[in-house]
Amino acid sequence: MDGRTRDFVASDKMHAPFGLVPAGARSSFGLRGSVLSRALWVCVIATLAGWLTSRDAEAQIVTYVWTGSAGNGLWTSGSNWNTSPTINANANLQFAGSLFTSATNTLSSGTARSITFNGLASPFTLTGSSLTLAAAAGITNNSTNVQTLSLAGIGLVQASTQINATSGDLLINSPLTGSGGITVSGNGGANRVTLTGSSTYSGASTVQNGAVLQLQNSFALGGTSSGVTVSSGGALELANGI
Repeated sequence: MDGRTRDFVASDKMHAPFGLVPAGARSSFGLRGSVLSRALWVCVIATLAGWLTSRDAEAQIVTYVWTGSAGNGLWTSGSNWNTSPTINANANLQFAGSLFTSATNTLSSGTARSITFNGLASPFTLTGSSLTLAAAAGITNNSTNVQTLSLAGIGLVQASTQINATSGDLLINSPLTGSGGITVSGNGGANRVTLTGSSTYSGASTVQNGAVLQLQNSFALGGTSSGVTVSSGGALELANGI
């Protein structure tokens, strides 16, 4: 360098990162570069905002585990859970143990994220008010015992709400309602999901992973206009004279 100071301005005539050329040189890049830079920052900020929103939503998901310690079977008794619950669309409900296995939904919110019966859960019967399942995780039985749902109704909002008899049977007496659909999964035909309610849900119904779905009501699959699919290895059983 000759030690002299030179002023630089933006130009598209050079290949440096910001196209610096001596002052006075004509530039066709200045305005265009400014617009592109602003557009790039808008994209970066939008992406970051989306990531933060997703992270915050995940951080709000809470799992409540049934203990039955309150001495009654009411969902709204805080000490029936491992921590006093705020049950809403971000709440996963897990039923475990052997205390007060006749558990009654007395919630006013009417929405939870999912229902799971843990591996060592005794046979439960869930009764009481209707409950909408906000997540595709749906209902899972990880125990070897038959688990019964006799809620006033179960609302479906996801296109493919999972009903998974992973380790034991599921008996669902609750009518299924809403705009969502169901995907029934099992354990190679070893376990069965039984629907007995008169349902009105309008989404598609799929039986997969070797699941056995037994219907004990002519309207168990709601409005079938969205279709019923039984994948290879799955089975659809009709009972009660259907």
